[in-house]
Amino acid sequence: GWATYEDQSSVTYESEEIGGTMFAKVVEESVASFAYSPRLNNTSGNYFQLYSGQAYKISFQAKASANKTIQCQVGQLVGGAPYFYDFAGAMSAFTITNDMATYSFTFIASNAAGGDMSCSSVTFELGTVNGDSTAATIWLGNVVVEEYSGEIADTQAPVISANNKTIYIGA
Repeated sequence: GWATYEDQSSVTYESEEIGGTMFAKVVEESVASFAYSPRLNNTSGNYFQLYSGQAYKISFQAKASANKTIQCQVGQLVGGAPYFYDFAGAMSAFTITNDMATYSFTFIASNAAGGDMSCSSVTFELGTVNGDSTAATIWLGNVVVEEYSGEIADTQAPVISANNKTIYIGA
């Protein structure tokens, strides 16, 4: 059920069973100079519904043949501009190692950018992320999207307005 994209990359997509679970196996010979090629996303009829204001946790298992930085985002991919509606507010980068591990991130869904939240998908970008253009074999599986009730780190600096002046606190 995963859709693939590999513009300016040389890659093959396979599957492999590990410990009784089927994993996507991405064999990269070269990757593009941008993050989104190659990529995997669940747009092949496997969309899910997100609700604005609800907290979610995305988790997945992964390993790679060499240390490899990838990024994950959540939103709606569309065929023309703007190409992607971001429902998570940020992309999460992960350094995948040669040991199978579980990775996760949390976010509060937002429809501020527009798009159809009933057509949400998880996208794994495996190209050049944070300057890392390593070509590797990557295994991805056990992707879970779930509602989340724990605390989520606040990444926005507070804004205080006084006497028609705006003061920014923090970075």
